[in-house]
Formats: sequence, C-alpha cells, structure tokens
Amino acid sequence: MKTKVLYVHHGFGVGGAPISLINLINSLDQNTYDVKVLCLRDSVVVDLFKKNNIQVEVYPSNTNWFIHNKSGSYSPLFFFKYWNVYRSWKKVAHQEAKEYFQKSEKFDIVHLNSHVLSSWAYAAKKQAYKVVLHNREAVYRGYFGIRYGILRRLINDNCDRVINISQDNMDRLGLDDKSVVIYNSIKIPDSSELNYENSGPTLKVLYLGGASKIKGYKIISQALKYLKPNVLIEFAGNYPVFQAAEGVKGQLKFQLKKLLFFGKYQSFKEISGSRNAKLTGFSEDPMKSLKGSDLLVSPFVEPHFSRPAIEAFSLGKPVVASDIEGMREIVDHNENGFLYPYNSAQELANTLNRIAEDKSILIEMGKKGRLKAEELYSADRNARMVESVYQELMES
Repeated sequence: MKTKVLYVHHGFGVGGAPISLINLINSLDQNTYDVKVLCLRDSVVVDLFKKNNIQVEVYPSNTNWFIHNKSGSYSPLFFFKYWNVYRSWKKVAHQEAKEYFQKSEKFDIVHLNSHVLSSWAYAAKKQAYKVVLHNREAVYRGYFGIRYGILRRLINDNCDRVINISQDNMDRLGLDDKSVVIYNSIKIPDSSELNYENSGPTLKVLYLGGASKIKGYKIISQALKYLKPNVLIEFAGNYPVFQAAEGVKGQLKFQLKKLLFFGKYQSFKEISGSRNAKLTGFSEDPMKSLKGSDLLVSPFVEPHFSRPAIEAFSLGKPVVASDIEGMREIVDHNENGFLYPYNSAQELANTLNRIAEDKSILIEMGKKGRLKAEELYSADRNARMVESVYQELMES
C-alpha cells in the first residue's frame, strides 16, 4: 500500500518554495507515494501544480500567519499585528484546519511547506498525523526572544521532523534532535545546455531580485556608478516604474508615489540612467536569462539561501554574492564564485570590475559550480533524502 502524503502550501507567488516542492514531488518514487497538494490560496501556483500533473486542492484559509523570520521581524504596529496573528492562529488551528482534517481523506504524513504553518501543524498533530515541517526561512531570535520561543515551542511540540534548506536555517531554529538539512532541489540541465565559452569583451551580469530590499536592490543600484564601461547588469524581476502621467492629476500621483517610495524611486533613477544597466523586468523563464549571462549576482542584505544561485551553478555560471549566512553555504570564495563584504556597493562593483578584466577565470569557476550542483542540489538526490525521512517516520 502506498504512503499517502499531504503537502500544505500557503503562498500565492511563483517562487522558490512551490518550485522546490514541485521538483520534490516529481522526483518521489511514484510506486511508493501517493501525494496531494493543499493550497491555502487560489492563485497562479494552483495552475502551476496542475501543469505539472500534481493533484491539488484549494482550501482558502486565514492569511495572518505567524511569521518570524530575519527579513520581516519588526513592525511599528507590533501589538496590533500580533494580536491579529494570535486570533488567526487560533481560528486556523481550532477551526479551519481541524475541520479540513476531519472531513478530508486520511493521510499518513502531513508535510508543511513553511514554518509559518504552525497552526496547521497543531491541527494535524491533534489528528495523530505524522508531521513534517519544511523550514525555508531564516528564523529570527528577536530582541527578547519571546516570539522566537513561542514559534520554536509550537514547532517542537507539533512536528515530528523538520527539514531545513540550509545549515544556517537549522542552527537558527535550534531543534537539532529532530532536524535535518536537505538543500532545495533543482532539475540539473543536460550537459548540452552548458556554455563555457567566453562571450566577448562585455561582462554580462544577471540580477533576479526585483525591487526587494532584502535581495539587495538598493545596493546593486548604487554599485552602478562605480562600474567600468564593459560591465552590463541585466535587471530581471518585478520593478516599480516611476513615470509621470499627463495632466495635473497624473503629476500629483507621480509626486506622491515618489514621496511614498523614495528609496525605490532613487534606485529606479540610478538604473534607468545608467549605461551599465539593462532593465528587462519579469521573466517566466529565468533560466533563459541565466544561459545568456556570464554570472549571477546575489547581493542579499539579510541571511538567505538563494535558489537562483544554485540554478546558476547547474548551468555552469559562477555567482557573486554578499558574504552573509546562507550564501556562504552556496558560494565557495575563489572556487565557484566570489563573496564580497556585506552591504557594500563599492566592494560589489570592485569585484565585478576585477572579473571584467579577466573573464577567463569564470570558465573554471563555472565548472566547479556545476559539480557542486550535481553533488548537493539535484532533485533526485534530495528526493531520496526526503524519502528517508518519511520512511523513518512510518517505521517509528
């Protein structure tokens, strides 16, 4: 008899979490596991699962999740925010998720795709399910550790195993006795898709972070003014466009937008006015952009394990990244890429300028990155590791 696994996914954007989950499901032993995905929002992610022939169900649930990661740990409206989070957590744990598990088909394992789903962990454990939590975020200890302590206790009490996507994530959560590190998985492209040839005199750099502060949008836009003429950065992703509309009303809206989003407006000005920048916007196929680039830049300003970085490695492309937790696990300095001092636009530019002087060094680095991707990040390898977690739970 097959082991029945329910995956619970809360997000609505097409990012690393759903893509990694799809890679995992498609790499599981189909003769051993019968899987279903429960989406807590009806969004494009649902269509993505269906496109990959994965059974999916939509069960709309409350969206005030108990989130406590390094990139979203503080709010000026602290009391009101967490009062609503508390009320939402209780409603989900004692009503919404409880009713779902009572009415749905029975499963052997419930696999939660984020640490924010502690309310679903509570409800699943009350139904005597084996519960696996996928910790994809860098949990924050905070100023006093109160919220951290509550979250850690909820996960410890209601989850049987925790899968962390990096050693840094595991260390931050601190539940070593029930934790394991299994990196995000990617489909390793065939070797025929690799291109180690020198692309010419211009260093083609790809940035995929969009206008996200934690992904280093401000830093990379500030670095433009220090770059040499033969460095070109392609800005792919979602960016706010600041453009004045016609008429008095349009001008007023434009000025108000500049005032409310001053930091992003300044970054947009620096990008749109630089000869070293090419703004391409959102792409449904970032791998195509990676293939046409010499390297990827990941200027994160908060601890993070970057999926685009391991995708770049799979294509034989080196990575330039900020020297922070998470990225240090991916990029081996002077081996498959470069680490530059955290949060420094000048040092980021200096690193890219040095590479532009001798692009031949990228070929050997790209080959080493490819080897690391094959060794640590392949979907098949990591699926076997997840299966070992499932088997251990079923035998316990």
